[in-house]
Amino acid sequence: AIQNGVELLAMSGNMGPEMALIQDSARQASARVRFMRIAFGMAGGDQTVGQGEIRSIFDDLSRGTRVTLAWLPQGDCPRPMLQLIFLGCLCLEAGMARGGTIEVSQDDTCWVLSAPADSHKPDPTLWGDLASGQCIVDRMQPAHVQFALMAGLAAETGLRVMVEDKGQSITLRLRAAV
Repeated sequence: AIQNGVELLAMSGNMGPEMALIQDSARQASARVRFMRIAFGMAGGDQTVGQGEIRSIFDDLSRGTRVTLAWLPQGDCPRPMLQLIFLGCLCLEAGMARGGTIEVSQDDTCWVLSAPADSHKPDPTLWGDLASGQCIVDRMQPAHVQFALMAGLAAETGLRVMVEDKGQSITLRLRAAV
């Protein structure tokens, strides 16, 4: 509703710097809601999300924030896979004290998420649990639920999350479990 109101005001020519700030904030809030719906919502087996929608979410979330999201793959993405990717982005963001860019790409064998994240943040055991596919919920902070959800959903869909700690960055690879 706020986004629609701002758009109506913009059409009437009332776009000062204050309105531009409100419009940016409303766009980012809307993108955060769309992102969270995919990350934490139900994902049907044959649903897909268009590349334009994904890029729109990433672009709107990246405006004026410390964490930038870059979507490199071409084409649509199956919603269950996108859910895992978005949860992976949230995991990486939790380890990014200084911000930076989370880059999502795809090669012939897997989806790849990489960022300048620290494996000692938020808790080193979370990264190990994610790689093993068995997050222990009892010892987890509520702010880190994305680690357990990602591990569980990956196992359900027959995927394995590989965590590569490269010192100054972390790379997550989503690949079929062998």
